[in-house]
Amino acid sequence: MVRKSELTNATWSEINFSEALWTIPKERMKRRNPHLVFLSRQALDFFIALKTLAGGSEYVLPSRYDSDLPMSAATINQVLTLTYRLAQKEGVPLGKV
Repeated sequence: MVRKSELTNATWSEINFSEALWTIPKERMKRRNPHLVFLSRQALDFFIALKTLAGGSEYVLPSRYDSDLPMSAATINQVLTLTYRLAQKEGVPLGKV
């Protein structure tokens, strides 16, 4: 698991597709230690799809208004809220963390 800020500020240089590894640099970690995220096949497929959608941005999740900036935390919050509401409406159970 990673924090929203770690995801929204992720850059493609941190993702190693051949090793299925995401290395979050210490500068972006709360405890100032680099963090290794081993990517499952499903997560790797997700990152591959995001790479196509990123349109050449250095960010994994670029802002829709300026691809030189990361997506905002407010946008992520809005997506999660909409997903939750849709799941409730459709009766889809969501896992608890």
